[in-house]
Amino acid sequence: MALKYKVEGNMLSKASHELVIAGALNPESDYGGQVGRDVLQLLEVFVEQGHSGGSSLLVVDAFSKLASWGNITPIRNPMLTGEYTDMSRFEGAPARTILKSTRKSSLFSRDGGVTWFDVNGPKRPWWWMRWLRGEYRAYVSFPLA
Repeated sequence: MALKYKVEGNMLSKASHELVIAGALNPESDYGGQVGRDVLQLLEVFVEQGHSGGSSLLVVDAFSKLASWGNITPIRNPMLTGEYTDMSRFEGAPARTILKSTRKSSLFSRDGGVTWFDVNGPKRPWWWMRWLRGEYRAYVSFPLA
C-alpha cells in the first residue's frame, strides 16, 4: 500500500508521511512513538503561526539552536558578563580557580578566568593523551560565535 500526502504544500501531511515511513509513530519505536507525536505537535504550532518563507527560516534556525542548548548570539568574556559558575569545589581547588561558562557548558577556565578553553574544541592527533595529562587545551577568544 503506497502512502500519500497532499502535494499542495501541506507541511503536516508531508511530515506525518515521513514519520510513518521512518516508523517514528509506531508503538515499537523510540519512546513508544512519542517522539513522532511530539514532532507533529511542534509542527502544528509552527504551521499555525503562519510564517512566510523568510521568517520560517529564521524561526527554525533559532529554535533549533535553542532547543539544542545552543546560543544565538556570540558569547562574550564570562568574566565581564558574570556568566560563569565556580566549579573549584568539585576539584578540591581554591575558590574561583576553575570556572565554567553558564552559556556554553563545554567552556572552562582553570586559571580564574584569565584564559578559557572549550573541552569540545578542535582535536588534534593524539589530543586525548595530552588531555589525560592535563596538557591539552583548545583555547578560545571572545566574542565566541
